[in-house]
Amino acid sequence: MKTSRKLGLTVLACSIAGLVACGGVGAGDHVVYRAAFGPTSYDSGCHHQDDGSTDVRASTTFMIYSTGGDGEPTYWLDVGDAVFQGTETEEGWVFSGSTQQIDKGGNTTITTTTKTTITVNLDGAVIDGSTKVVTTAECSGMCGGFDSDSCTTTTDFTGVELDDATLGVDV
Repeated sequence: MKTSRKLGLTVLACSIAGLVACGGVGAGDHVVYRAAFGPTSYDSGCHHQDDGSTDVRASTTFMIYSTGGDGEPTYWLDVGDAVFQGTETEEGWVFSGSTQQIDKGGNTTITTTTKTTITVNLDGAVIDGSTKVVTTAECSGMCGGFDSDSCTTTTDFTGVELDDATLGVDV
């Protein structure tokens, strides 16, 4: 009888704590978090002007879900206007993605590459982590005075799991 009660309490605890704390997000599962972002830090390569300060935070909803069948699951982080592929870690997940824009004009080609890495650490129903964005610009051809550069920004966040979240999709 005691074993049955312990098993029931474990199942209840897993339901309350969410999918991640009790076995991860399996294929077809999802978990939703609401996150608040702190101020962004800029490295010395960024051409950023300090425009004051604020203690008002930006926010977003993270939906983490998994696809895949019998093999290794594939993890996805949906932030509303972008989706990043990731891997599970001992602490949570790491998601990343990159974009490349190529601008051609005459004998000049400017290539801008943006790589985003989002690290999500779990502590029960609480998350924290950071978003790191590295943007590089390079020129080939006739670049007269163009200096290749790189800018790295980092923004920390914290958030909570949303129990029984109802998600809507605009079509």
